Amino acid sequence: MWSGGDDGLTLRLKDAVQRTLESSSDFVLSSGMKPGTLVITIPAHVAWSQVGNKTQIRYNVEFSTGDNQIVDKATGTCFEDSIAVCAAAICERAKIVANRI
Repeated sequence: MWSGGDDGLTLRLKDAVQRTLESSSDFVLSSGMKPGTLVITIPAHVAWSQVGNKTQIRYNVEFSTGDNQIVDKATGTCFEDSIAVCAAAICERAKIVANRI
């Protein structure tokens, strides 16, 4: 799990994705680039906008192999106070992508 952005919202999303992955029986976290490794990257800061009195997050993620081959990309939105919704969506997409590599 990598992040190109270092702002608060991006780091909160990264942490939420990492927690979701850690609690999933579908993934084993790795610190090395072993064969079969799936790398999830938030390449830049998440975008955000005010929708009423809530902050809506718009994210882009990339899924790549351990040898830096991008195999999929995804985008999505959720509200800041429900950032776990974005994390769950990213992890669901990661399951699909992991089965392809």
